[in-house]
Amino acid sequence: MYHFLNGIRHLLWDAGLNLEIASVLKSAILLTIMLFLSTMAFIFI
Repeated sequence: MYHFLNGIRHLLWDAGLNLEIASVLKSAILLTIMLFLSTMAFIFI
């Protein structure tokens, strides 16, 4: 799941989006939250 979600993040970077430091930090935090939630979903569903 990490590679899929991080791949989307990299596609946005390749398009020239979210390249500012603040945006990169926000996307890293969002990625971590989404990974946690998806892990919990896989465990309990």
